[in-house]
Amino acid sequence: MTGWLNDKKLVELDALTGEQRVLSPESAGGLYATDTTLYYFENDLSIWNEAWGTTYEKTTPGFRELDLETGAVKDCGLPAADIFRAKYDEDFIYAQSYNEDGADRTLYFISRDYKLVDQMELKSGVELAAVTSDRIFFRGSSVAAPISCYLDKTQIGSGELTLVPVETIG
Repeated sequence: MTGWLNDKKLVELDALTGEQRVLSPESAGGLYATDTTLYYFENDLSIWNEAWGTTYEKTTPGFRELDLETGAVKDCGLPAADIFRAKYDEDFIYAQSYNEDGADRTLYFISRDYKLVDQMELKSGVELAAVTSDRIFFRGSSVAAPISCYLDKTQIGSGELTLVPVETIG
């Protein structure tokens, strides 16, 4: 299994002793941690082998929980087959499908016990930018694109998700 992402590991560093331990040997994304558990999304990197000239082994993508005391990893499944990346907060997991060249994508709202709660289509290259305690902010597909709209988190689960434009001055 070779490729530049294999050089990226999640490690825990003890600032007092300098000791380190590898928490996840895979390229983990969408990290969320508590005192006892590291939550992350593991993608199948083998989809990039042809385009990038890498030789990643095929893995089963899905949500994982790493017990920080024992090192045991729990596979928590994949509630939608096209999930490509995820972000977490204390309330939900926000998982997005892959899009190529600004195409539409799906945003899934998943409970912290990995059940699909709601979903919405993101049109015209709109992507998740940030999540706060009460809102989810969106921007264009460019990393430098400004926040353009938001979703009130109280709408999640209603099936009536409406993006609200953000007005900018200037």
